[in-house]
Amino acid sequence: VEAYGHRFSLAITTDSVEDAKQTAHDIAMYDTRGCMAPVAVLCTGDADLFAERLFTALREIEQHTPLGSTDPFLGPEIRKRVGLALQRPNQVWLERSQSANIDAYFIWGVLRMQKAQFTPSALSRLSSVYHTPNPASIDKILGSWADKISTVAISKALGATQWLPQSVLQIQPRICALGEMQHPPFPRLHDGRPMWPQK
Repeated sequence: VEAYGHRFSLAITTDSVEDAKQTAHDIAMYDTRGCMAPVAVLCTGDADLFAERLFTALREIEQHTPLGSTDPFLGPEIRKRVGLALQRPNQVWLERSQSANIDAYFIWGVLRMQKAQFTPSALSRLSSVYHTPNPASIDKILGSWADKISTVAISKALGATQWLPQSVLQIQPRICALGEMQHPPFPRLHDGRPMWPQK
């Protein structure tokens, strides 16, 4: 296996119900584990509305997609991210568990985060949504992380080359439609290179 160091993926969406459903599929598959899972959702429309729609879609998908376990060691990071989002009113959507275990207090969560809070790592079943009204705002969020992008899923309503800043396009990440992040067809490229070493 060829290793590439830390890589991460993200989704760029409108605020539509359809985009929320497709993004929920990418999040739910494998409980957001792996480099092809979206660490962030960058919404070009009303990010607050989209966060609500994404939360609804995640609750619906739970009915037919089994949930995996959440590592208890992630408890502090989960609480940290929820705490950051809570700095602004009405920016957190959580489906809470009936469990008495404090580290398992949610089933699904969506956080409306500020650009300065961007973190290039995903937490299982806790999604972060950012408002990015133009390509320049996407470039600003990614900053020095742009060369670590693995996969970018983009809404069918948006043009890939229009919304991806040059800093991302030049590294030639895998670009796909929403809902297809976690199951690329074989043979596949990983970060622009063959996934399996050539003999």
